[in-house]
Amino acid sequence: GAEHKSIAAYEQGSTAAAANKEHARCGTNLLAPLAATSLLSNLVLRRADAQRNPLAVLVAGLVSIGGAVELFSWMARHEGHPIADTLRKPGIELQRFLTTREPTVEQLDVAHAALTELLRLEQAQAGAAAG
Repeated sequence: GAEHKSIAAYEQGSTAAAANKEHARCGTNLLAPLAATSLLSNLVLRRADAQRNPLAVLVAGLVSIGGAVELFSWMARHEGHPIADTLRKPGIELQRFLTTREPTVEQLDVAHAALTELLRLEQAQAGAAAG
């Protein structure tokens, strides 16, 4: 929760205490895309009568995972789009009720310090690469 709130505050220019603990790019938001792409790949395997072919199952699994990651990336770029919001909903609800807790003040302080250090290191690295 502290990481989600800290990142959201940075992205939105607000305070971590005011930010939501649910975050659109959390890994839980891969669940619906992965379920959709897995279902689709399994339907294709069955249609081709290849569900017992290990190579076909491997390829379908890799395509399914890759498709889910691409869909997740698309969802992140299209917040507010009805399809993206629908695919994101199960992950957000999972975060809300099960996987993400509201952080303590101390946890928010640690997350803020970590984010500040990461941004400092990123800026230093960018400066070294430019110079």
